[in-house]
Amino acid sequence: MSLGGGKKPVSQQPTKALGIDFQGAQYGPPIPVVYGKNKVAGNCIWYGDFQAIAQQQKQSGGKGGGGGSSTTSYTYKASYQLGLSEGPIAAVSTVYNGTSTTTVSALGGVVALGTSGQAPWAHLSGAAAIGYSNTALISFQSRDLGSQASLPNDNFEVKGLLSFGGSVDDADPSAVFTDICNDTQHGMSGIVPLATPTQWSNYCVAAGLFL
Repeated sequence: MSLGGGKKPVSQQPTKALGIDFQGAQYGPPIPVVYGKNKVAGNCIWYGDFQAIAQQQKQSGGKGGGGGSSTTSYTYKASYQLGLSEGPIAAVSTVYNGTSTTTVSALGGVVALGTSGQAPWAHLSGAAAIGYSNTALISFQSRDLGSQASLPNDNFEVKGLLSFGGSVDDADPSAVFTDICNDTQHGMSGIVPLATPTQWSNYCVAAGLFL
């Protein structure tokens, strides 16, 4: 029996860095090609700087003058980089998490548009500093994960290839088909001969048919 009348502190064990949950972290999946504007979840290609931050709360004793108690919980932070799609894209316009929306800048993220020969993320060094040429990326440094040791279930609205322009972010179907047939990077260049489908394009634009 304790003579001091106090309660032992209650401590929640922090989640280990290697036990964090990822939204997606696969080796070798195909890189999506986004035409127009669409949502992309992203694939985690680098992760580090995991922190478990103790949050201690003290509670005073009752009327009897007891010693009170304390509890320790944890919040988490981590840095990570996601591959989004083939680039170069135009922008990442909106970030969705469940029913809420925000922006990349509000979350402290950095977007690499996926240009040819793009520089690595400045936060990385050594063997991890890879630019991933022609791949659009989004990177977060020491992002607050809250009380859950898992990466947020974000989806990113990517404004990708061949946006029609003006008030239309989506793509002309004839332009998509032409790109698939002729592009040297992700298309079938030299395999499917294709003339410019002018009439098809005119019809799609006039009818408001966009992808």
